[in-house]
Amino acid sequence: MKTKGLLFGLIAIVASFTMGSCKKDNGTPANSFTYASQSYQTPYAAGSGEASAGAEYTDLTFLSVDPSKILTSGKISMGFIEFASYPLTAGTYTFKAFGSDGFDKKKNFSSADFGINMDIKNGTPDDTSGTQLIEDDLTGGTITVAKSGDVYTITYNLTYKSGTISGQYNGKISGL
Repeated sequence: MKTKGLLFGLIAIVASFTMGSCKKDNGTPANSFTYASQSYQTPYAAGSGEASAGAEYTDLTFLSVDPSKILTSGKISMGFIEFASYPLTAGTYTFKAFGSDGFDKKKNFSSADFGINMDIKNGTPDDTSGTQLIEDDLTGGTITVAKSGDVYTITYNLTYKSGTISGQYNGKISGL
């Protein structure tokens, strides 16, 4: 699996994404996640993936800032989820470490990293700042994927050693 430093660095150089601006009926932003009773908006999303030579993956990234705008400073919150299948299909996925007994790419996701309130330095998220929730500390979770046309609804509840992240993204995901 990828290291989070490389992950956040690659995400920072992505140039164009589609913004989702959906809101729930009660006015709460639909494109956000909650950790330690605090909500973080993530209105931008991107995906990538491939299937070649017997290996496949789909990566989803949710971001609090528009990565098409080059920022040299500020704060960013972001989440990254990796599936071991491509293309991403609708369904409910539960966490199971990739390669562990019983791993089923049609039913399991393999990793999720979140960075909360990280500093942006020279256009790159500083993964030594803010709060880091990394795949090594992921102990369980469920992700539900729904798709209608080119609009995805991703709902997730992820349990880490230090707490739980729950969130949703509803909108287009560039790259998928």
